[in-house]
Amino acid sequence: MDVTLLLSFAGLCLLLAITPGPDSFLVLRYSIGGVRPGIAAALGSSVGGLAWAVVVAAGLAALLEQSASVYRILKLIGGLY
Repeated sequence: MDVTLLLSFAGLCLLLAITPGPDSFLVLRYSIGGVRPGIAAALGSSVGGLAWAVVVAAGLAALLEQSASVYRILKLIGGLY
């Protein structure tokens, strides 16, 4: 791998990491109302991201991508929750 390609990839990763997304705006929205709701929103977003990372690491994301019926069942369970 060329050094310039690696540096450009690292720069793009940095840019994507600092760009605000939906989670940032959710935390901002709740932080306007008070400190406790803002912290709760930030913790909820963090726990959700960590849970998704665990699911991906376990290979469940690949299973959900390949199997429509398993994905449908998971959607139904989430809707019931």
